Amino acid sequence: MERAPFTSKVDDFDETDLPPSKISRPLKYCLFAFTSFFWLIGGAFVGIGAWVVLQKKGYEEVSDFTTDPAIIIIAVGVCIFIVSFCGSVGALRENICLLTTYKICLVLVLLLELIGGILAFSFWPETKRLLNNKVQTSIKKYTSNQDLRNLIDRIQYEFKCCGSTNTDDWDWNPYYSCGATTIQSCGVPWSCCLRKFQRNKQCGYGQRRNRLRLKMGEQLQLDTCMDVLIKFFKDNLAAVAGAAVAFSLPLLMGVILSHILINQIKDQIAMWTDPKAHF
Repeated sequence: MERAPFTSKVDDFDETDLPPSKISRPLKYCLFAFTSFFWLIGGAFVGIGAWVVLQKKGYEEVSDFTTDPAIIIIAVGVCIFIVSFCGSVGALRENICLLTTYKICLVLVLLLELIGGILAFSFWPETKRLLNNKVQTSIKKYTSNQDLRNLIDRIQYEFKCCGSTNTDDWDWNPYYSCGATTIQSCGVPWSCCLRKFQRNKQCGYGQRRNRLRLKMGEQLQLDTCMDVLIKFFKDNLAAVAGAAVAFSLPLLMGVILSHILINQIKDQIAMWTDPKAHF
């Protein structure tokens, strides 16, 4: 009696018998492209920050590790790079752990952005005091540090202001102090003068000896830089809010896309581990 030929279920396997995948390929590659874009942005931030650190000189006296813009740019770039890397690899390899890490990081950034905005308004006096201390240090070093001098003159010229919270802030500088015996005594730099007088670099010398505001206003900018900054912020509050929303939308989009993909991967795993799965 002849035996029937052996047939294996593996030989009869047909890909058409597979159930449809639960994972959306357009969603997967959309998230991969999205995270890869921010991955590149993170790398660019690190490069720009490093270049600024290498080029920077003269500002070390008014900035430290926590308030140095270049260090902050590098730190933000590194965070973006690492988080986006998790998202990119997680989307490409369909890795739940990496995608979950990516999603949690984005949620934390959104919460920090919200908390930071609230704290900025709640502790504005402390923020103003910190900025004022930095300006005070800059004014003290105005005559001895050319880079700081150029920076202060640029700010006062562009914003048409003088001093931080008062024109007499220039008493912080030993050369411009009213108690000094220098030619600049009781004066202000040329960048404090009205535009029509700025050709004469000595236009501000001795101007604060006349305490009549009307007389000082005939030649000097009487608006202080802190007041101008606050006014600028208030006038552009809608633009600032719009920028905050525009920054939050990509983060929210990343959270939603990663959350959907994670659920799809879990459904796919559940389908393949189900003993009733069809093969």
